[in-house]
Amino acid sequence: MELLPLYDCLLWPLGSGDALFGVHELIPSDQELPHLHGENLTDLRRDIEAVSIDDRQTLDEVKHTYEKTGYILDPHTAVGVAAARKVRGFLRTNIPDFIVLATAHPAKFGSILEPLLGLKLPLPPALAAILERPKKSVGLPAEYEKLKNLLSRSPNA
Repeated sequence: MELLPLYDCLLWPLGSGDALFGVHELIPSDQELPHLHGENLTDLRRDIEAVSIDDRQTLDEVKHTYEKTGYILDPHTAVGVAAARKVRGFLRTNIPDFIVLATAHPAKFGSILEPLLGLKLPLPPALAAILERPKKSVGLPAEYEKLKNLLSRSPNA
């Protein structure tokens, strides 16, 4: 399996849903198109689909999956599952099964998922231990130099 830089993987619909426009359009002209599909953009567009999932669809997927399987998806993973279902629904050819990787523990989103599902999510011990620690934060303006100065003073720098 080849791991690709993020810009190699990001594609979005042109509008009709039939053609895709890739991030290659954002890559400066002096750089080459990434080595995907032998740099054949037509093949790449044929094989990659992109969809968007809104907040309501995300919560609907969490609830649907829980009701059908008893498994509680975190919202990020629910986006992947909902997108896979959506893609499967509009593709006109047979496709293999999808694999969606879970990205977070559902308990991290208890304030959203508990009311949605009507249950109390148990915290994994590691997450519970972190939440018991005192919160430490530093206010910082959105300025690179301020961040750089703060990090250079950090004991772990």
